[in-house]
Amino acid sequence: MDELFSSHKYREFLAKMFPSKGERRGRRRELAAILSCQTSLISLVLTERAHLNEDMVFKTAQFLHLNAKETEFLLHLYHHERASSSELRSYYHTKIKTELEGRREIKTRVGPTPTVPVEIQARYYSDWVFSAIHTVVMCPETRTVEKIAKKINLSEKSVQECLEFLTQWEFVKKTAVGFEPGVTRLHLDSQSPFIVQHHRNWHMEAMRSIGERREGDFNYSGALSLAKADVAAIKEILLKTVSNIERQITPSPDEEIVGITLSYFKY
Repeated sequence: MDELFSSHKYREFLAKMFPSKGERRGRRRELAAILSCQTSLISLVLTERAHLNEDMVFKTAQFLHLNAKETEFLLHLYHHERASSSELRSYYHTKIKTELEGRREIKTRVGPTPTVPVEIQARYYSDWVFSAIHTVVMCPETRTVEKIAKKINLSEKSVQECLEFLTQWEFVKKTAVGFEPGVTRLHLDSQSPFIVQHHRNWHMEAMRSIGERREGDFNYSGALSLAKADVAAIKEILLKTVSNIERQITPSPDEEIVGITLSYFKY
């Protein structure tokens, strides 16, 4: 929940979730009933003139249907704000910082993926064609050697050789009419020894697509000069974009294949 992890105080987050105006205004009354308190207390908390107790914060997390990780983070914010000593405040500050740094990893923004033996990863990520074919067969319209070859502009011989490897390790499955996906999703950890080659593969494909200047493609590159505070802010915007893409494609039917490369680096 982006509203939670972008908040510096637990009451700041609650104010976002229980606004004084708009369609969600009535939720304050619902929360008061759940917490067995007056609506006036909720208003005081949301304007930072009073505090909830720990049990109330936990019940609020349940009311908002936060998962375990989100609930834990909300409680960290609460304890940080309510800490009675600088040592305790520092303790929770470190916990909050660690959680936020972890969220800056792409792997926290995508769903879980299966474990693949290292030697198999080495072959899979050695060339863009393996992950490309793996993705192409997810579309029902491109599940034969001929159609796969035409879709990604490869020879049928090359496609057949790649499919032999992909079917051997069940990335794809052979059927009576062609092929279908086996493992449907993979994510390579940023610490993997194959991460550089993986990014190189797809950035090279992006360069090829730029040269072809196909209608409908989108490319953006540039160098920026900005405030130090905005370096982290822009990275968070890009990470939220990854999260939004994940939410968009999860229910999306397999009809088209696109490539995405996204990099952000500091000199």
